[in-house]
Amino acid sequence: MNRTLLALLVASFLAFSTPSHAAVTVIDDSGARVTVARPPQRIVSVTPATTEMLFAVGLEGRIAGGTTSDDYPPAARKITRIGDWTPSYEKIVAVRPDLVIVDDVAEHAAAIRLRSLHMPVLIIRPLTLAAVEADMRLIGRATGNSAAAEHAVRAMEAKLKQAASIAAADKARPRVLPLIGRNPLYVAGGGTFIDDALVRAGGVNVCAALHGYAQYSPEGVISGRPDAILASAHDCRALAQTPAFRAVPAIRRKRFITIDPNLLDRPGPRLADGVLALAKALHGR
Repeated sequence: MNRTLLALLVASFLAFSTPSHAAVTVIDDSGARVTVARPPQRIVSVTPATTEMLFAVGLEGRIAGGTTSDDYPPAARKITRIGDWTPSYEKIVAVRPDLVIVDDVAEHAAAIRLRSLHMPVLIIRPLTLAAVEADMRLIGRATGNSAAAEHAVRAMEAKLKQAASIAAADKARPRVLPLIGRNPLYVAGGGTFIDDALVRAGGVNVCAALHGYAQYSPEGVISGRPDAILASAHDCRALAQTPAFRAVPAIRRKRFITIDPNLLDRPGPRLADGVLALAKALHGR
C-alpha cells in the first residue's frame, strides 16, 4: 500500500477514534506518557503473549486485532488477523484501534513505526516474570480493568509459590542447558524470561554468563556439563545422537526436559504454568 493511501487511512482512524469518555494516562515501559480513552474498546495486540495477557485480564471482548499465531485461549483464533511476526500497519489502521499494545522486545520496529503514525501505542517489555506481572497491571490500568488484572497476577503468583515450594524441598540445584535452537545452537542466557523461569524453578542456567538469546558453541555444551537439557523433543533426540556430546552428564543420563513451548516461550500469564512444570521436572515431582 502506498504512503498516500496509508496517510488517508490514518486520518480516517483519527477522525473515528476521538474519545467521547474521560481519558486515563499511564507511563508505559518506554517511559512515555500514554493517554487513552477510558475504557478503550478496540485493542490491537501484535504478539501472541500480549493477546494471552488481554484475555487473562478480561479484555477478550475488546480485542480488534491479533496475529496469525494467536491460538490461546481457543477464542483467540477468531480474532481479526493484522499480520504475523511482521504486522501489517495498513490492517492495524483499518480496524481503527483506540489502543495498540506492543511488546518492544519482540516488535521494536513496530513500536517505532506505529508511533510515527500517531497511533495510540502502549509499550510493554516483559523481560522477566515480575515484568510480565507489572505489564498485566499496566494493561489493567490503561483499560480500566485493574481488578481483573490483579486477579490474574495473583493466579500467577499462586503457581510461582507452588514452584518455589517444590524447589525448596530439594537441596539439589540441577545445572540446565536451556536450548532454543540446534542448528546453529542457540540458548537463553541471563536477562531473559526463560532464565528467570529456570532460576525460579530451582535450576542453574549454565548459560547465565551470556546476555540474552545467543549462539552457543558445541564446546560450551561439553564444558558446561549440564545435568539436564531443556529443549524440544526433536532437539533432545538430535543431541543424544551426537557422538561429541556422549560424555555430557545430561546426555549420559538421558535427562531431557520437554515442556509445551508455549508455556516457556511466551512471556505471558502461562509462563507461571511453565515455571511450575519445570520445577516438577527438575525435582522429580
